[in-house]
Amino acid sequence: MNSRDRLADGPLKDEVEEKLEDIISNHPGLRALNMQRRKEEIESKLQDSKPLADVIENIIKKSPTLSKLFMQGLRIKNPFGALVDTKTKAKFVGKKFPTYFKLSKKYYNDSPKRCSANRKFRLQFETDAENDYFKRDKDPGEFALALGDKNVADSSMNLWNGLATVTIELPADASVGDKLLYACSVNDNSRIEPFTEEFNVLVSEPEEKKPGDGGHRKPSPHGDDDKVIRKEPSYLDLPNMVELKKSDGERWTRHFKDDADALSVKDGGEGGYDFFLNMDNVYLQNEMKGLAKVEPKLLEARFKYGMVLIGVSLLEYFEHKLSQKDKSAENDSSIPEKIYHLSKGISPVLLPMISSLGELELEE
Repeated sequence: MNSRDRLADGPLKDEVEEKLEDIISNHPGLRALNMQRRKEEIESKLQDSKPLADVIENIIKKSPTLSKLFMQGLRIKNPFGALVDTKTKAKFVGKKFPTYFKLSKKYYNDSPKRCSANRKFRLQFETDAENDYFKRDKDPGEFALALGDKNVADSSMNLWNGLATVTIELPADASVGDKLLYACSVNDNSRIEPFTEEFNVLVSEPEEKKPGDGGHRKPSPHGDDDKVIRKEPSYLDLPNMVELKKSDGERWTRHFKDDADALSVKDGGEGGYDFFLNMDNVYLQNEMKGLAKVEPKLLEARFKYGMVLIGVSLLEYFEHKLSQKDKSAENDSSIPEKIYHLSKGISPVLLPMISSLGELELEE
């Protein structure tokens, strides 16, 4: 547009945004950087994790209902340090000119790669090329893809630490049942002959596109055969928690919008969930000012532990208790968004409820 910082609404904008989103979300280097950023953000507050675990464990043990809810299999993914490679790899050192570039898994005519008619598909290649092999200014490598006698331009590649992931769109005229034979090559000015590979793709029935489920990565209906390194998540019984105040500046505004916000649960994709608490919550501050006889630290602890229990309970409910039919009806917003709004609505009554109901006695 004339402003030069925006695109006009329309098919071009949608296509550009879709392609950028796909490239960024599937780039292994960016995902690794995101995990590192989350780790650094949380580590500054991790000294509170042990007392949090101890206090909540005591609370749960004293209540039969909470014990039944939380002690029978509820486990929340560790936000970082949780992924354990089933194959240990040394630090990757790439070569300026690779000595190999091969498919991680072969797809022959009798065992083709399956792709739904309305989806893209991805392939992974193993190589010893350095990360900027295809993008450097001097002597870059060239990747070429062809379907039959036609060149395929609609593809993108991420190369990171020995794994090259190629995302490919099916041709517009592809029909269910078609078997497509692709050929690809990688070349540079150091080679006499390029690296070449062929693979077969079977076009399968279109998949029904469903609303998102809060950022969860769903398993492929065709298996997990594109992963070279399979990872298994480790687990914690309790989430990692970060206390934030307005004085934290941009870190606070990244998770909260106003003083009434209470809890922000963030989905870190493969890393699970992080819990961020607004310790400048207006209702918490009002209670601290109005109840002079109650130690402020005690009120902060009640707010913190109460919100964590509420957040874990809501997460358990939305993740595990809703049937698939209910999930379809409830998916107008993501799970973290639901917890964000529900916890905000609960925060005005949380501390008065804890204080008043604990002193309640039945009249004779």
